[in-house]
Formats: sequence, C-alpha cells, structure tokens
Amino acid sequence: MKQYFTFMLTLFIWNNSLAEKFSFKLTNTTPQQLQVYTQLFKNVEKAPPEFLFTINPNEVKRFYYKIRKGEQLKIIANSNGLETLPLVKSHDRLSSKSENDLQLVLPVLDKINIVDLSEEIMKLKNDNVWKFLMDSTQYSQDNLPPLGTFLFVNLKNNHVMHLLPLTWRNQDNIRRTNVQCYNTTNIVNCNNAAQLRASGIPFLQSLSTSFEKSNILELIYDIQNAHIEQWQASSENVIDILIDPRNSDFICSCIDVIKENSLGGGDYQLLFISSAYVVDRIKISARKYNMVQFNADVDFQLPSSSVEVVQPIGINADYRYLREKTYSSVDSSVNEVLKLLSQDYTPSLNMYLNQQEKRQQREAADLKINNLKLVLNNQYSALCSLDSTLIWSNSMDIIIPIVITTTEAKLKSEIIDSTGKNITPQSDLDFNRKMNQYNAILHSIKENIVVYQATLESINKLGQNNPRQQPTNNLTIPIVVDEKVIKTYQTSR
Repeated sequence: MKQYFTFMLTLFIWNNSLAEKFSFKLTNTTPQQLQVYTQLFKNVEKAPPEFLFTINPNEVKRFYYKIRKGEQLKIIANSNGLETLPLVKSHDRLSSKSENDLQLVLPVLDKINIVDLSEEIMKLKNDNVWKFLMDSTQYSQDNLPPLGTFLFVNLKNNHVMHLLPLTWRNQDNIRRTNVQCYNTTNIVNCNNAAQLRASGIPFLQSLSTSFEKSNILELIYDIQNAHIEQWQASSENVIDILIDPRNSDFICSCIDVIKENSLGGGDYQLLFISSAYVVDRIKISARKYNMVQFNADVDFQLPSSSVEVVQPIGINADYRYLREKTYSSVDSSVNEVLKLLSQDYTPSLNMYLNQQEKRQQREAADLKINNLKLVLNNQYSALCSLDSTLIWSNSMDIIIPIVITTTEAKLKSEIIDSTGKNITPQSDLDFNRKMNQYNAILHSIKENIVVYQATLESINKLGQNNPRQQPTNNLTIPIVVDEKVIKTYQTSR
C-alpha cells in the first residue's frame, strides 16, 4: 500500500510538471467594469469557469496561468449580461518567453432596423425632400430657373416659355430664412452588387464596387444649411416688370401662343419664381456591415482597429455584424434646390392682356372717328355748295343736328308728251340733277352719322369698362412648381 501511494504522488508531481506557466497582460478596452473568468478545456472536456478578477475601464492587469499541452484557455468577461468577444488561446499558440498581450472587447449594442433595397428606393421616390437623391443633378441651381423668372406654362400642350431675370434679379437683396441642418440614417439590405447597379440611382450604383461584399449598408443623408431664399423687389415690383416695354417681346409671345393654340382661361398660367428651398450642401456617407457567426469556444480577433462588432438589440445573439467605425463619403453636391415656389400672376396677365386688347380697340375706334370726321366734313361741304341756306361749319356738334333735321329735296315733275318725248324745260332738268346729287350726299352723310355715333358710343363704353388702372399685385399663397413644368423648362433650354 505504501508503494502505491508513493507511485501516485510521483505521478501527480510528474503530471504537474508538464503544465507550463504563461504570462498574460489583459487590457479592458471597454467603458465598463468587467468581471473576468477563465476556463480550461481539452477537446470536449471543460473545467468549470473560475473567477479571476474585476478589471476597470481602460485598466491593464497582469497575471500568470499554467496550461498543459493540448489544453486551451478561454478568457471571458461580462458586464450586465453582455459578454466580451471570446478569447480562446491554445497551449501551442502562446508565448512562454514574452508577455501574451490580450484585449477585452465588448460588442457594440445597437438597434438595427433593416429595410430592403427596394423599400428604400420607393421611400426616396415618394418623399418630398429625399426624392432629389434619385438624381441630384436635375436639382442643381444651374439647371433650374433662378428667382425672379417668369414662366408662361401652356397647360394644354405642355409647353413652357421663360423670361429670365435681367435688371430685376436683385441677387444682393435675396432674403434667406429658416436655416436648418438635419440628417437621416437608413440601414439597407443589399445582398449583392447587382442590386445596387440595377437600382437606377447614381449614388447607389457608385456603391456597387466598393461595397459589393457587404451584407447590409448603413446610409446617412446629411443636409447642411437648408434654407428658404425669397426674391425681394427693389425699385420695381412684379407688375412693373411685367408691363415694362423692354419685356414686351415676352408678352407678345404669350399672346401669340394663346391665340395660335386657342387657349382658354384655364389652359395657361403665368408663374413668377418667388422663393426656393435651397440646400448649401448634401453629403451621403455609408459604411458596410458583414455578418459574422460566433462560437463561444473559438477565438475571435478583430481584423483591424478600424472595425467593431455590433450586436443587434432584440435579435438572436448567435450572429453579429462586423462594421467599420467610420463612414466613407459616397456622394456630395452643393447648391441643390429641393423646391421651387411661385406666385400665380395669371389674373394679372389676363387683366393686362384685356387692357391691351381694349386699348387696341380704342385706338382703332379713334382712328375710325377721325376718318369719319374727315368724310363728314367733306360731305357737309358738298351739301353746303348745293344748298346755300345751310350753315357752314366743321364742328360735328353743329353738322350732325343740321343733317339729321334736313329732309330730302323735292324734284320738279318732268313733262312727257303723247309721243313719249321728255319736253321738260332744261332748267327743271338741271334742277332735278342738282337735287339728286344733293339727296345722294344727304343720304350718305346720314348713314355715316349713324356709324359715327355708334363708334362714339363704343368708345364711351370702352372708357367706362376700362378705367386706366394697373394690374393688381395681389399675391396668392405660394405654390410649388410642378416637376413636369421644371422638366419642360429644362428641355426647352
């Protein structure tokens, strides 16, 4: 029996001598205090976890541990139920000559709401602000009508004419208000680069190369200095500009379009670009996520210090994501216009065109009156030359009453003998010829007086219905310029 115990003691001392002592340097890289445990295992046999020590945030602790050949040392720490990434070191992977430097890393807890790429594209299309990301080039200030532009929109034929601001651009007087900065974050599921290339969206297509091996993308849309710009009048208001003779060519073109296309009141608009929702800078950033499977008994090392492990909140912790700590710039643009707003000056245009039409009618009537006065004066002079009893005058106020009350001259009866021969005295024939001429002139002058009086009446009506007033400058609530109008404008340029 004594020999047996001696043998067992010798065997124990011999086995223990096979355990090799290693030096460890353990760093807590997390902002949490951690409870550190160790566990030895060989193949499927595992020893119970043993508490090692507590380590504070950013603290470094050193310790020694004996490990036999074929064994593995697992170092795990936790804080409030969250475990660090597994550190599993086998005997043959440790250095016995120098300190083994290890770091405790906690995964980042983050709420990840993943949407499909098609959902993200649909959201961009339907959002009044973010839809410009579909193609930011068409929203550049250089491709849109500047503040102070007049747009004549032919709604019937989908045609737009424009009058760009010249002396009234008033760039130095533009009012800038309501400056804001904001962003939004979206996590998008995209399993392959083909999805990105097929999206039809330039900035997503540009991601197809650099992010083709990603499982999901985190996209940040950052808007800097979004603000409203408003046109301000200086010496001339909008109506002054509209009726300025220097802009008559534009008005004439509007009139031509209205007449040539038989446009009714609801078939056209005259818009004045009065304000815009402008963004100084738009930046799109992204970072990729790659799914990683974790085995608690397999060592996991971060591939570089530029990445971190994310554990989704509320999702099975058997898998996590490896993501970059920083974002990469994907796209950037400056001076983008998200919305153009306009004032509807169609009523003012209609009033102006109506006044112009009535002015032309008045000018035509005035010309007609002057011509009739000349004709009436000549005809009355002819009457006076045939009837010396008439009062000579060139005033219509005198001529008209005289002519109206003057009756036709009676002719002398002609004498016809039994043979049918006219034997009327020559003096009577001469008298009748003169009176026929007189009656013809009198009949004509009376007809012209009727036309003259009717023309005067129309002139009076034009004056009563069209007092010389300027089109009003009553502004309606600003309306957003329709995208179709903008695209037609861009095409017309």
